[in-house]
Amino acid sequence: MTERQLLGKLASIRRRARAMLLLYGIGLLLAVLTAGFLLPALADYNFHLPGPLRLALSIALLLVLGYSLWRFLFLPVRARISLDDVALKLEARFPEFNDRLASAVNFITHPDSQQGVSPVLVREVVRNSGQSTQGVPLTKVLTLKATSLGVTSTTRGSFSRACIMAWALRRRGRSSLGFTERTKWWAGGTALSA
Repeated sequence: MTERQLLGKLASIRRRARAMLLLYGIGLLLAVLTAGFLLPALADYNFHLPGPLRLALSIALLLVLGYSLWRFLFLPVRARISLDDVALKLEARFPEFNDRLASAVNFITHPDSQQGVSPVLVREVVRNSGQSTQGVPLTKVLTLKATSLGVTSTTRGSFSRACIMAWALRRRGRSSLGFTERTKWWAGGTALSA
C-alpha cells in the first residue's frame, strides 16, 4: 500500500466521523427543539400561564436552543480531526498496529521531523503499516450507536409527545383542533356554544 492510499483510507474514516458527528448533533438538536416547543405549549394549554411566565419560557427556550446549536452542531463541526488523531484512535481500537500506524502517518504528514531518521526505516514503517491495515476493518472504529441513539430518541420523543398532547386534549373534552365539542359552526364562520 502506498503512502497516498494509506492517507486516503484515514481521510475517508475522518470524513465519516465528521458526518456521524453532524448527524448526532442534528438528532440531539431536534430532540431539544421538540421538547422545548411541546412541553411549554402543553403546560400553557393545561395551566393557562400568565403572560410574563410565557415570556420567560420563550426566552429560556431561545437560550437553550442557542446553547444546543453551539454545543451539538457548531463545536463538533469546527473541531479539527487530524490524521494523527484518526491513527491514534485506530491504534486504540486495534492494538495489533503497535504504534506503527501513528508513526507512519507522522512520517508522511510531517517530513520535516524526520531529520536524523533513516529513509529506509521510514519507507519500511510506511510499508509495514500499509500491509497491517489490509485485512483489518478500519471502519469498525466508528460506531453508529451514538448517532442512531440521537436520531431514534428524537423520533421516539416527538411521537410520544404528540401522543401525550392528543391524550391531554381528548381528556379535557377538546377535539383535535382545540375547540370544545359543544361548539357549533355556522356558515358565516361564527361559533356559537350550544
